[in-house]
Amino acid sequence: MENLRFKITPSPEVEDMVRRFLPPHAEVAISCLPATGGISATLATATRLSEQGYRVIPHLPARMIPSTSFLRKRLTDLTRSGIGRIIVMAGDGPQEGPYGQSLQIMEDITEFSSRSFKLGIVGHPENHPSVADSTLYDALLAKQYLAADLTTQLCFDPKILRRYLQRLRNDGVQIPVWASAPCPLGRDELIQAASRPGVGVSLHKISRPGPLSRRSFTNGKFNLTRFSVEIGPGIAGLHVNTFNRLNDLQPSLAAFNLTGATP
Repeated sequence: MENLRFKITPSPEVEDMVRRFLPPHAEVAISCLPATGGISATLATATRLSEQGYRVIPHLPARMIPSTSFLRKRLTDLTRSGIGRIIVMAGDGPQEGPYGQSLQIMEDITEFSSRSFKLGIVGHPENHPSVADSTLYDALLAKQYLAADLTTQLCFDPKILRRYLQRLRNDGVQIPVWASAPCPLGRDELIQAASRPGVGVSLHKISRPGPLSRRSFTNGKFNLTRFSVEIGPGIAGLHVNTFNRLNDLQPSLAAFNLTGATP
């Protein structure tokens, strides 16, 4: 189970789905978006799942933090709940407080917590629709010294992921890299679920006939096992975007020799 993480979105039913469909003590990343309750919903979900034995990693978008005092309070709450890992990103929304970039908040988290948190950062194998690749990559290089690991943005092309990993290693970035992968949904469901800012051209490649599309789907479902094999060695594991469709993960969990909380 060390090679899989499962990303969920806060919702009224998702915690019950985690208990039903994910293995005990699974590693669960929790997204943070204004539309799904923002920071309060993310941290509340993280706290409850942590209390039930799951290894949780809440997302923390810098631009959603209204003040340094708010940040200090939330770090204290996380520590009391036994949560010691966070994935930090700038975020795509408007800046609500003092933090415009993830490096700024990473520096303060490190100082406020005396380096007690392991901080994850986000990498972009494909071009972002609104930020230049050079800007994102330079920011990544600047903050790697504070990072425990890196999680890629969702990408459907193993070749692009392999090139990105090699680029990182050639530039001296040695932190562990987790490759974001989609839940094994059908093509139309997956395209609808994944169509959001930050997902690059590989989404369009799997949406039409072609070599990548043929390799990506088996019996109408995205083949998570083949995706992992085609990425090859060098990654820490898969960061599986479940889109809260955890029931669709069961065949893939079996392929990875994992079992959920219920048969």
